[in-house]
Amino acid sequence: MFDPDSLLEEETEPTGDLSESIRTLPAATLWAFVLTAAFAQAGLFGVSLGLMLVGFRGQWAIGGLLAAAGTVALLAAIAVREWQRAVTADR
Repeated sequence: MFDPDSLLEEETEPTGDLSESIRTLPAATLWAFVLTAAFAQAGLFGVSLGLMLVGFRGQWAIGGLLAAAGTVALLAAIAVREWQRAVTADR
């Protein structure tokens, strides 16, 4: 029979320091991650807020602009991710 308390008794050794892992990470990979995360956050914010402005308030000009800018930001996030994949595939 499975004893869930046995999982708590196991001691795992830490695999290392996070700052050490970040230092060994290539700079291009780190910046690609940061850019992808920023573009994705901005894109989701723009698309969702823009669609809410259009749907609930009927503000087509501002809402449409925000939704379009958010879509461009999401496409930029995809482009950065694909560029990073292509760069790392060449190695």
